[in-house]
Amino acid sequence: MSGLGQVWSVRTAMVRELAALGSAAVLFPLGIMPARNAHVLKLWAAPEAPAPEVTTTPVVLVHGYGGDRSNWLPVEAALGRAGFANVYAMRYSPLLSDVPGIAARLVRDCRTAMAETNSGRVHVVAHSLGGVVLRHAATMLGLGTWLDVGMTVATPHAGAFVARFGRGAVAAALRPGSPLLRTINEAECHGAVRWVSYWSNLDPVVRPWSAVLPGPARSVVNVHIPEEGHLSILRSPVFLADVVQRLRSAEEHAAGSGVRAASGRPLVDVQQIPATDAA
Repeated sequence: MSGLGQVWSVRTAMVRELAALGSAAVLFPLGIMPARNAHVLKLWAAPEAPAPEVTTTPVVLVHGYGGDRSNWLPVEAALGRAGFANVYAMRYSPLLSDVPGIAARLVRDCRTAMAETNSGRVHVVAHSLGGVVLRHAATMLGLGTWLDVGMTVATPHAGAFVARFGRGAVAAALRPGSPLLRTINEAECHGAVRWVSYWSNLDPVVRPWSAVLPGPARSVVNVHIPEEGHLSILRSPVFLADVVQRLRSAEEHAAGSGVRAASGRPLVDVQQIPATDAA
């Protein structure tokens, strides 16, 4: 790419990121509403189109540091239009817990969602810090047993230098070379999880070398979403279309296999869900 092209790409990414930040500020009040709200989804709905086949497999969305449910409105809307009837948005505060505590909360929320929908599988889409939380839950807390597709978006798998300026256990965990990141990256995720990692070349917070998830091609796919910022990537039409396509493909594969739970994955018993709040 020429020098002029690079400047234009950076400028485009900056405009998109500023627009995403402005939108997040305006929509922040919606983030404290109940996790599933038809009126909120309707704000983002496209013109009426033939409804696709409905799938009941729950999809759990995990926001990043300083985020909230409003960050996920475009994703919620896209999934709803694609026939996903059970979309949950996890809420937590990174200032009141640490990564293991938030991960324990994620496991609880996923198991609750599966019990409510009578499903033996769950998909999780996680942004930034949320991706680290997801991988900790999958590798260290057993979520990999039921996790079908795990998607991380702009996640600092190898750390983020901006975390050096933060305080608290979560910021310490996100620093490059932290013990927690080393443990997660060295751990083996049990189960048949299909991982997808989305990254952008112009993310100012998480650089590409950190956002790319290492692993064998059969179980890990890294998807480049060009010219997007750390937050604007969640609004990218390319990103939204890819998420929908991959989750729909996972559902079609599961339907073809004729089972609600992947081979070797036990169905969730509602009685096993812990009652305590981890975060």
